[in-house]
Amino acid sequence: MRLTTKGRFAVTAMIDLGLRQSAGPVTLAAISQHQQISLSYLEQLFGKLRRNALVESTRGPGGGYTLARSPADITVAEINPHVIALRDEFCVPRDDKRFHVLHADGARFVRDTPRRYDVLLVDGYDYDGMPESLASQAFYDDCHQALSADGLMAVNLHIERWNLQPGVYTLDGQISQPDGLRYLARVERLAVVEVLPTEVRSAVIRVQVPPDAAAAGSHPIQFDVRSTGEDVSQVKEKAAFLIPR
Repeated sequence: MRLTTKGRFAVTAMIDLGLRQSAGPVTLAAISQHQQISLSYLEQLFGKLRRNALVESTRGPGGGYTLARSPADITVAEINPHVIALRDEFCVPRDDKRFHVLHADGARFVRDTPRRYDVLLVDGYDYDGMPESLASQAFYDDCHQALSADGLMAVNLHIERWNLQPGVYTLDGQISQPDGLRYLARVERLAVVEVLPTEVRSAVIRVQVPPDAAAAGSHPIQFDVRSTGEDVSQVKEKAAFLIPR
């Protein structure tokens, strides 16, 4: 599962809001400056967030936005100390009682944590792709154990060396039939995308498994995505599907 650009910006903005609202409502202009997100884009996002009761707005002097619910306790596990040292460059707030960054191996952290989390976000890859420790069945099993009963996990899957030349492509895909799943819905045909020079595009792949189709836990799956047309290009990416307990 990969967050869309709009979803990623919405999550980033809400985290910023939760970390800064202790002093009062936060303006969209402040979030725009902190996160380098267009103010007009934030206005559209927060309109939808407010209609879905995720944020509340206060008008007048000193007004702005606050989270509709209590802010979360956020823990970040980062293995590279040089990345942590650059937190100011990425506008990452200082540690406090609601937010803290650990210098730790993410796979070991998930394996050893006694806590249960409502949300796990996995965004662990570099120029060489996703490390093996974050792509193994054991890692996904540990993530499943670390989630609460109604927990949600989002993974930024990195597909290495799929370089499409500039042009317009129709992407199609399917998922291999994994062991333990009696039925897995075929991936719907993906939208036509236009790739511009030096551009990075994201494609959303939606997977649905009927209730009681498999036992609770993580099940290995493999995405098979390809472009159609005269110049066919194909890529495969392994992941896992989590069945709630």
